[in-house]
Amino acid sequence: MISRWITLCALCALLPLLLAMRPVDEKLLMAARDGNLNQIKTLLDEGANVQAANEQGTTALHAAAWNGHRDVVTLLLRKAAPVNHATSDGATPLYIAAQNGHSAVAALLLNNGAAVDQATNIGVTPLFIAAQNGHQEIVALLLQHKADANHIAEDGVTPLFIAAQKGNHGVIELLLRQGAAVNLALPDGSTPLFVAAQHGHIATVSLLVDKGAAVNQAMTDGATPLLVAAQNGHLAVATLLLEQGALVTQAVHNGVTPLHVAAQNGHQGIVELLLKQGAAINQKARNHATPLLLAVQNNHRDVAGLLLAQNALVNQPAPDGATPLHIAVAAGHRDMAALLLKKRADVNAQTADGKTPLHVGAYQGNREIVTLLLKHGGNKRAKTLSGELPIDLARQQSHRALLSLLKP
Repeated sequence: MISRWITLCALCALLPLLLAMRPVDEKLLMAARDGNLNQIKTLLDEGANVQAANEQGTTALHAAAWNGHRDVVTLLLRKAAPVNHATSDGATPLYIAAQNGHSAVAALLLNNGAAVDQATNIGVTPLFIAAQNGHQEIVALLLQHKADANHIAEDGVTPLFIAAQKGNHGVIELLLRQGAAVNLALPDGSTPLFVAAQHGHIATVSLLVDKGAAVNQAMTDGATPLLVAAQNGHLAVATLLLEQGALVTQAVHNGVTPLHVAAQNGHQGIVELLLKQGAAINQKARNHATPLLLAVQNNHRDVAGLLLAQNALVNQPAPDGATPLHIAVAAGHRDMAALLLKKRADVNAQTADGKTPLHVGAYQGNREIVTLLLKHGGNKRAKTLSGELPIDLARQQSHRALLSLLKP
């Protein structure tokens, strides 16, 4: 959505083919863009049309508003420039002034009849773009002129949502003071609090919670502000949410909890925080992944060590029978495998098709890992359900350097 708003910049409309305009009107638009007041006066005396627009719908008033030329805007308005004329994207001069932070121009336009809530083709008003860009003075001005603080764009975004996403604290305060709905959600269920937590804006999160934001309000897929804070490593945000009553075990619809995503992404501080708050250390997602398995899979050794120190089940298998040790060996994570073995991982655990970690290591051809497994009692004679020994898999993959090690 934001990228679409950016494309509404009138800059794109200031460099168009000007075939639909008379030469004198083209010159007027360019002079307005450059703020050349004397040239504008001359062109108007020569018959330039103040209402003329190029193929993108840009008028001289748009061009002057884009660059904040207040004296030019004053003159054009005095000459009956169309204050609410929109470009082909739906941007008005007020929208453009709000976008670029030109508060004096915005005030002038509003005092001359600019429609405060006139939206672009995708439903974005001047208040949206000012909130997005952090132009606090313009936000205050627009709200004084009764801009709708709860206007909803095409995709459900509100000014408060976009300000929360950007962490524009002063703007958020203004919007809330004017009645912006703190828990109004997008179609996917995301709220201003959710997006602030996602981006780690701790001051914004604190303000929204103080104003009644629901800390456990979930998206349609079940994701909560705590989950996205944990996923993105925002420790201060996660701490605040938990202090405000966020549920540590609340899972998304696929069974993934904040602890799962923190472990998966290697956020050790958040893993520690969640465990202290009572997170279920061995909880399985619907795909049977545990926090430990995810930490192992992504080679987050410190997180795996923390989970194991808190009694995570070292041999808890996935549906196919693969244990964390199988996963570490398959990924070539030698130090992770060593950690798991130190914590009494079953070196000869078998998957559903009978493979041991040694079978997996032999297939991968990792001599260091094969040596490690053998040192910890890996069974060279273990057979898969189809009768294959580890040496058979090494031979199939032409790992000749392993054959002497794996010979039964």
